[in-house]
Amino acid sequence: MKGWLLKLIRLTNNSSNAIVNGQMVPLVAPPFIDPTEHTFNVNLRFISETMKASVQWVKTDEDARIFIVTKS
Repeated sequence: MKGWLLKLIRLTNNSSNAIVNGQMVPLVAPPFIDPTEHTFNVNLRFISETMKASVQWVKTDEDARIFIVTKS
């Protein structure tokens, strides 16, 4: 896929490390399964920054904004 950047991110439940394109990367917060909600919770900042997105936390609004900039 010409012009696309492929990143493979492997996350394991309750693990303090991720594998990104075959390289071990430490995590600030491990992903976990919420059995009540049947969801797999991950650190949004880690995923976003691994994908080269700019993450901005706006405390006054208490929301996260993710900016993904691509070449035109």
